[in-house]
Amino acid sequence: MYTTMNMAISNYLRGQYALTLCTFDNNEPWAAPCFYAFDEQAAGLLILTDESTLHGRQMSAQSQVAGSIFIPTKDIGVLQGV
Repeated sequence: MYTTMNMAISNYLRGQYALTLCTFDNNEPWAAPCFYAFDEQAAGLLILTDESTLHGRQMSAQSQVAGSIFIPTKDIGVLQGV
């Protein structure tokens, strides 16, 4: 069962489709824009990318990744994201 905060995050993730994915290999970071789908049952993100990309290869070698999901805006007072 979702708490109020978790439901808000779930709703936010369902409403977006792009993220900045951050991967690394041999202490070298890489950031890439990617599309995603939110898998609510698994509480995870399904990231759409090709295995031949640098970030695809890095994810295959190292499953720990980071990223950000946000709605771009020029008004920083209304910026939202997770």
